[in-house]
Amino acid sequence: MGYKLISVVLATYNGEKYILPQIKSIAEQDEDIQEVIICDDGSSDDTVSIIKTFIREHELDDKWKLIENAFNLGYTKNFIRGMMSANGDVIVLCDQDDIWEKNRICSIKKIFEENSDALCITCLQRFIDENDNKHIPLIGGENILTVCKILRNTMFSDIEKIGLARQVRENRSTGMTMAIKKSIVTACVPYIYKYNLTHDLILGLYAAVYGGHYRINKALVNRRIHKNNTSMPMNGLNDRVRGFKRHIGGRYGRLKLLYAIREVLNNTNQCEYVNKIDRTINDMRVSLYALYNENICLLFKQLFTRNTMINYKISVANLVIVLIRKGMKCCERFGRQ
Repeated sequence: MGYKLISVVLATYNGEKYILPQIKSIAEQDEDIQEVIICDDGSSDDTVSIIKTFIREHELDDKWKLIENAFNLGYTKNFIRGMMSANGDVIVLCDQDDIWEKNRICSIKKIFEENSDALCITCLQRFIDENDNKHIPLIGGENILTVCKILRNTMFSDIEKIGLARQVRENRSTGMTMAIKKSIVTACVPYIYKYNLTHDLILGLYAAVYGGHYRINKALVNRRIHKNNTSMPMNGLNDRVRGFKRHIGGRYGRLKLLYAIREVLNNTNQCEYVNKIDRTINDMRVSLYALYNENICLLFKQLFTRNTMINYKISVANLVIVLIRKGMKCCERFGRQ
């Protein structure tokens, strides 16, 4: 067996509107959960009251623990406190506004039991709105190919191992889809603080460095999209054009992540990957410079960079976003004349 105890870590902050469906979905799992750690970051609404009432009414005091921070730590530090407070050697991460499928814990346990090298397990996500209506997003999540059962059986395996190059390229380790060994949490915390990273992306990459990142090609989490999301996905060009500064910020965040992973690789003596990461860092720096300065020629040139760690969908998106923005600016100038 690849684990002894599984802990669920749920971070909350002013989540009264959606917290009840989420904790219900945790309590109604097909497999019994030995420990649930809920870390509240100083909510000023009824989040804590709802959680306490649920724990009391369902007699969960022996397995569920509520931690109330004395002051607001922020999203990442709140999760870190919850993870470091967990007793399990496997930690399943949980946001406050999503809904789990009933077989999430069962699916996670099976992979850890069958794969002793597993360090991180992610799954697909299904997007839902404020009223639980389900959508198929343009980027990420449970896409059209995966929804189709026939194509799933012929083109996708239910479980696959994610290598480092692919993880750098795609980086789909969204926190609310993750189950990780606590040992890698302890290893990654110094990098999170040093490079000012969110916790989830570095955990997924760290597991890939050591060959222990597995993905379940099924949507086991329903991710709720609403106006108050802490981390709002950018699922299309329209989002990225309107949120141009946020798009640039996201690319800069990925660059910082690569610096952290290069340091991890230096400590493992994986020289081949260090060289590839160095090249990817250089390519991303050029791309970020071109994006920030809206340099069409340089962005076009980036499309022909041969690098297996570069996501060319993002490279194309960068070029199209800048073209759209320049077109909009031209229209504005003509409109004034």
